[in-house]
Amino acid sequence: MATEHNINRQFVYDQKHKVKNILDKEFNSEKSTAPVLILDENTIEKTIVACMLICKGSESDTQEFMESVYHIHVSIGKISRVINKASEKALKWNNSIPLNTISIGANDEIFQGNTPVLVGVDPITTYIYLMQETERRDSTTWGIALLEKEKQHLHLKTSVNDGGTGLNKGVKEAFSEISIQADVFHAEKDISFAVLSFERKAYKDINLEYSIQKKLLRSKHQKDKLLKEYKAAFEKSRLSIDMYDKAKTIYMWLVEVFAKGGYGYNDKVELIHFIAEELKKIDSRNDYLKKGIKFLSENTSTLLHLVKKAEELMCSFSKKENIDMEVLHKMWEQRQYSNSSIKYNIMEGKIGMLLGNRYTEIRKKWNKMLKQIIRASSLVECINSLIRPYLFLKRVVPGKFLDLLQFYLNTRKYKRSRVGDRSMSST
Repeated sequence: MATEHNINRQFVYDQKHKVKNILDKEFNSEKSTAPVLILDENTIEKTIVACMLICKGSESDTQEFMESVYHIHVSIGKISRVINKASEKALKWNNSIPLNTISIGANDEIFQGNTPVLVGVDPITTYIYLMQETERRDSTTWGIALLEKEKQHLHLKTSVNDGGTGLNKGVKEAFSEISIQADVFHAEKDISFAVLSFERKAYKDINLEYSIQKKLLRSKHQKDKLLKEYKAAFEKSRLSIDMYDKAKTIYMWLVEVFAKGGYGYNDKVELIHFIAEELKKIDSRNDYLKKGIKFLSENTSTLLHLVKKAEELMCSFSKKENIDMEVLHKMWEQRQYSNSSIKYNIMEGKIGMLLGNRYTEIRKKWNKMLKQIIRASSLVECINSLIRPYLFLKRVVPGKFLDLLQFYLNTRKYKRSRVGDRSMSST
């Protein structure tokens, strides 16, 4: 080689050693532990589904990701085919899950554009047993949708909802012996909006009073006129402050009435009637207040269904564990106080003395029993917020994609949760 190319033999030897070292390094070293991505059809389909579900990407976002990371072009048609294929598998899985353990359902309609989506959630486990796009949201549509779930042995005993006419009739048509529980959030919402409007009016009147006061202090002329205006503004602001204070106080009473614990069913019924009458005295012209009072008056019994349910559970608990109802009433009353309050600790001492050696056992069973008492259908509203990012990108969620989305929401864990079993960190 040196003669043929007319070069020094030592140069040839040097190149030989360099090549040998490179070959030894590449082929005689230990096998690399670096992960290898095999870009087959399965990987491409998984990536498409992950982009749209986990990353909440649109079709164009998914295309851009595939081109930027994998350097391949994927058509919109292929993305649709992959999503439809995954949705069909998800639908089979959704329909295969037995629902016989679900006795309480939080039901509501969620609107995607002008299209209603019927949603049902188990408020204890957060499992979504219904997510169906429909043309209408009347009682017949609700009844048929829930009756379809009887194939999976769904038999609801209680439906927690916002009191919609079609929804109420529909769940009763599907489950004749079901109990309707009005959602306390909707009862509190209108009153809270009324309180907010009173607060804004009070601040507006206070600012007007201060502005006239400043003019009065600076003015050297027309003091009598400004003084008259100031007195009128002062009286108006004090009236607005008083109105806001009363509304805020009564609203806090209402929140306490709807909380777990405190008074029994009959007492809470009387308290709601009293609250409604007191609210009427504040301002009859406030639309939020009128709407809230009407909802309270018409749905008192269904709003307090949770209290009646608690009394039934306590009665059963008392017989099963052979415990005096007085102890359970004290434990129920104790829930209205903060864990760090003196009253809570005083009652804790009394309960401990009454239960004696059985305290730890009964307290554990009591806490488990309380999980069966649901206050609101907030989880359905939460589903709305979970779907919203997908709507923002796609405008309308197609029916098949909802099947896939239902599967995804039911099988993923939350990043953080007060309930340990729902968190990603739990095993």
